[in-house]
Amino acid sequence: MPDGIGEDYVEGRCDQPDPWVQPTDVFPVEDLIRCGEATLRRDASMLLQYSQAGYSPLREWIAARYGVGPERLLTGNSSVEIFAHITQVLLEPGQRIFIESLSYDRSITLLRRQDAVVVGIPLEAVGIDLEALEAELDVGAPALMEADINGSAYQEEAWLDD
Repeated sequence: MPDGIGEDYVEGRCDQPDPWVQPTDVFPVEDLIRCGEATLRRDASMLLQYSQAGYSPLREWIAARYGVGPERLLTGNSSVEIFAHITQVLLEPGQRIFIESLSYDRSITLLRRQDAVVVGIPLEAVGIDLEALEAELDVGAPALMEADINGSAYQEEAWLDD
């Protein structure tokens, strides 16, 4: 950890472009605009309301594509929202959770709100420190391990001082 940085150090750079996100020229922007407009015109009353399960036609389409029932899908507005649902439903106070250290500050906040014991696993240049992970596994298995497989969460950083 850099000198002088404490447990709750957060460096936010929300106004900076995320180098991990692909440029908009790889997305079918015009198709997305047409789809969004058509869907909003057709289902505005459904889309503009809060929903525990998400937009039903989207869930049904995803379910059909992957051969599962729509009741088995959880959709949300963002990965943070999905992670919040997971932590609220699956975690009990005092459970050990492994998280990368350096990690996304919102993940740490959500875990602490559930009174989880947050265990930071250091990162190496090519990913998680496997020796540190093995040492923590020897102490006990986590109820959950959160890892950012593509590094995109590091735009806003939080250090865990173990």
